[in-house]
Amino acid sequence: MISARQADIQARADDQGSVAVLGASGMIGRALAERWPAGGCRLRLLFHRTRPQWQRRDHVVSHRVDLQSADDLLRALDDATVVIDLLRPVGDGWRIRAAECLGEVIRRSNVRRVLHASSIDVYGACKTELVDADTPPEPVSDYAREHLAAERLAESRSVPSSVLRLGAVFGPGSKNLASLASETAKAPAWRLAARRSLNGTRRLHLVSLETVTEAILTLIGTADTPPRLVITDDAAPTNNFAYAQDLLIAALQRPSVASTPVLPRSVLHAVLALRGYPPALAHRRFSATGLPEVDSTAIAYFPERLKAYIDALTAHLRSG
Repeated sequence: MISARQADIQARADDQGSVAVLGASGMIGRALAERWPAGGCRLRLLFHRTRPQWQRRDHVVSHRVDLQSADDLLRALDDATVVIDLLRPVGDGWRIRAAECLGEVIRRSNVRRVLHASSIDVYGACKTELVDADTPPEPVSDYAREHLAAERLAESRSVPSSVLRLGAVFGPGSKNLASLASETAKAPAWRLAARRSLNGTRRLHLVSLETVTEAILTLIGTADTPPRLVITDDAAPTNNFAYAQDLLIAALQRPSVASTPVLPRSVLHAVLALRGYPPALAHRRFSATGLPEVDSTAIAYFPERLKAYIDALTAHLRSG
């Protein structure tokens, strides 16, 4: 449920044209459609693959679009003045070509502002322990480098763009923590204890789907948005490996490893170094979004949201 303040933001946006979402077929696009106030401005969901059944809603308009065709994208944007770009790289440069196409279209359209979703993966080899939106990126993977290149294109456009560097999003439709859940279900107890001993309370940089959608809804109604934001739930003390593992173990009825001694961080530093990562990664924490209403809600509700997600994730594992 969105707040009364967010609903008011959307109602006031009605005078500014519609809001278009690129890459709307994923879980963030679905969450936005579900939370969008029916009395607010029009929401235009643009998808480039199969149209999901859930997109057939009375208060939204959806279009299939060829993201390599400027003319097709221009028609799909119609009267949109705000674009939420949720497209993600696949490692072959497609994301860059789509960003270039959007840049060309924006010059011919009514678009006044873009919210561009990216990833905290762009910080890869960064040696800073406390990372904020102004920390220089150091990507180490093709996926992260493609994200950063798309960011650069967004920032070079003639209209204001805000880059949203998202943490590991969890919620309906997410696969985050799925491998850890599978390991927790199948691995011998000694392996679970070893994982606990190595990682301890190392932060996971998770962010709930609710935090992401609340941040986007807030930014849509904000006149002067910052050029970059980091969006994680790192401010929540329970956003760490030990807490998530305990929830998984309880849900899957595995033996507790809560009393396992944690190894010195120097051991984790050595393991990270072998994988080509800086020691700072063991202590890395991301700053708050800077959106007070979003941050306070995220801290208060993170444990409840994570437990609900893990309960659903483990129920699926048990049924499968």
